[in-house]
Amino acid sequence: MASNLTFSLSALDAVERSPKSDRFIPSRTSFDDLAESFRLSSPKHSKSSLEAQNDENQAYGEILKNNFNLRKKRGAQTCLDFEQRSLVNLDIPAKFQRQSKRKFAKIPFKVLDAPFLQDDYYLNVVDWSRSDLLAVGLGNAAYLWNFTNNQVEKLHQFEEYNLLSGLCWDRNSDVLAVGAMNGRVQLWDVHKKVCKKELEQHQERVGCLSLFGNLLLTGSRDRTILLNDLRTPNQPVARFTEHKQEVCGLKWSPDGTYFASGGNDNKLFVFSPKTTYPVMKKTHKAAVKAIAWSENHYGYLATGAGTADRCLRLWNVADKRLIDCKDTGSQVCNVIFSKQTDELVTTHGFSNNEVCLWKAKGLKKVHTFTGHTSRVLYLAMSPSGQHIVTGAGDETLRFWNLGAEEQTTVEPKQRNSLFQGMGLLR
Repeated sequence: MASNLTFSLSALDAVERSPKSDRFIPSRTSFDDLAESFRLSSPKHSKSSLEAQNDENQAYGEILKNNFNLRKKRGAQTCLDFEQRSLVNLDIPAKFQRQSKRKFAKIPFKVLDAPFLQDDYYLNVVDWSRSDLLAVGLGNAAYLWNFTNNQVEKLHQFEEYNLLSGLCWDRNSDVLAVGAMNGRVQLWDVHKKVCKKELEQHQERVGCLSLFGNLLLTGSRDRTILLNDLRTPNQPVARFTEHKQEVCGLKWSPDGTYFASGGNDNKLFVFSPKTTYPVMKKTHKAAVKAIAWSENHYGYLATGAGTADRCLRLWNVADKRLIDCKDTGSQVCNVIFSKQTDELVTTHGFSNNEVCLWKAKGLKKVHTFTGHTSRVLYLAMSPSGQHIVTGAGDETLRFWNLGAEEQTTVEPKQRNSLFQGMGLLR
């Protein structure tokens, strides 16, 4: 491999490392100019025409800052007591743990270093295909990692300072939709390594996409959702303009009858592609990024919202009613329904940066996975439904077993290096 390659992404099959670990993430001190160029511009439309602006990233930073100052004032011992109380309040009751018959591994069975995995609440850059290909956006490039044989390749790289902001797979094929910071969208045939279609319809970043056959939905910071039929010329067949701030959540229902969207304006909308007026409108207390449809219960929709809300909600779209609501105690970044059981998985930010498994009935917590050291912004499930992958601002991807069977970890001597020598920015 060439010697001028800029980063390495290591696959570590054990979490507990010695100080001499071979884990490598490039120093950020040499990337100050690059980080400055990645700063996101403010929306081009006038703020006077919008509702009060949310910023989940800023709110998260303020919470961390206040918590840090609080710990400094209270001292080490007091801070330890504070942390212990927090964990007790959010943990599973001991009685419930004793009744559980399932076994869960305490650590992920695989960890990948992911340099330049963006710590941005509004992006969606991790997704898992039906053929066990994991698509990951690192900086301005899209990578494919094969879960079955550990092979990796770079699919595409945008211009030097044009970050990848969103991606998603078609549920029934190996077509990947990719969105960029400048509003561009591309459709890729990953087997042929061919860009099938390129769209330049949005004015700002495209952070969420959803693909159902030939119907592509794209949500942008320009506040619009565009529906494209990929069989027609490069003009959207419908434009949805209900959101007053950035669209950060977007999902087709399993049968393509509806799609749900969440925005930074705290709104949840459910649309039919046959009309541009929403069939259901609901309001949260923070940005709605986490959206998932159930494949086992027709019309069931789960949503989760940001720092000022923290609630996991379950809706019946047919009746337009709220089935259940649970205060999770922290920012909800993602939600997904299990493919094998009547459960949901959520990922969270401050304060425990955890991954939680819930019973759909009653929203009772089944198990909590911990290990990330920053908010868990990305989540995807394997096609079998047995595993999930989570990505966080700590620049790692962690693979978890949902308890169907006990997973053994690989010894450190069997570690191998992945994504090594694949240039990210040069």
